[in-house]
Amino acid sequence: MIIIHRSTFAFAFTLLLAACNNGNPGDSNAVRRHFSIDNGAVAVHAAGAADAIVDPAGNLSIGGKSVDTTAAQRTLLAHYHAEVFTLRNEGIALGRAGIKTAGTAVASVVEGLASGDPNTIGDKVEAQAKQVEAHVGNLCDTLRDLRSTQELIVRQLPAFQAYATINADEVDHCR
Repeated sequence: MIIIHRSTFAFAFTLLLAACNNGNPGDSNAVRRHFSIDNGAVAVHAAGAADAIVDPAGNLSIGGKSVDTTAAQRTLLAHYHAEVFTLRNEGIALGRAGIKTAGTAVASVVEGLASGDPNTIGDKVEAQAKQVEAHVGNLCDTLRDLRSTQELIVRQLPAFQAYATINADEVDHCR
């Protein structure tokens, strides 16, 4: 039997809800408490501080003021930006797989009971749940990678320290 932590589902569900309006590039989508995405830029939230904005090119501004960065720092920030989008996309994929699993479960129950063969219910749902587990793995791997990138940025750009909000416990408890 596949066991997935409730916190992982909560995280993924939050990501899915945050991304629901992604079809309109002007929509602002909160991605958990760490980020929001608006017009292609990632706003990184920190308690008691103005948001840090990272654009796709790796340009950084804090509180509306551009932060001077080196080419190497912009490369890291651009990678961070891309990983936030990957995390959001993994959350969407996980949410969709979860919805599909729920649909499979309902359909399997109805079909199994109607056909008089309820023993097939578990097999169909279990197969679908394996896809959910794969998406959880992808999401957790991306979260781990994002945290690593976050830590590299902080080492090279101390102004980003307050925005290093993904902690080791979140990564460790993802799976």
